[in-house]
Amino acid sequence: MFVAGFIGSPAMNFIKGRIAKKDGAQQFVSDGGSILPVRALNVEDGLPAIYGIRPEHITIGDGGLPVRVSVLEPTGAETQIFARADDDLIDAVIKERLFLKPGDEVPFLIDPANTHYLIGRRRRDCSAAGAPDPVWLRFTSVCVTHNGNRALTLSGLT
Repeated sequence: MFVAGFIGSPAMNFIKGRIAKKDGAQQFVSDGGSILPVRALNVEDGLPAIYGIRPEHITIGDGGLPVRVSVLEPTGAETQIFARADDDLIDAVIKERLFLKPGDEVPFLIDPANTHYLIGRRRRDCSAAGAPDPVWLRFTSVCVTHNGNRALTLSGLT
């Protein structure tokens, strides 16, 4: 996440929230209230997560996440949009010239195939090694104990 946050311009969008199921389908529910699409994940419902999407992987189209434009920055053949979906800030780079103004609402389409996830673990899972689904994500885990009690779980991508 550290590297993805500064490689590329603009940087990858990181949105905090959790994985949830609604009507049998998984989705990402952000802390700010946005509902974002996910690809099929083999993870427990309700786990905390960070949702990552690069700005250039967002398009505009019907049925997308409604966002309100904060800043519009034409950069030649592309337009960079800084927007807000509920309490979440999301940046997009659209491959066309757009004529929007701050306050306009547009639908951001996100293809789940282009999304990235950092999935947290519940404290009781601290002793487990490996990821729930090694095909899409691998974890290393470190459990820190204090006086025989699990005090901290650190998980990261390998």
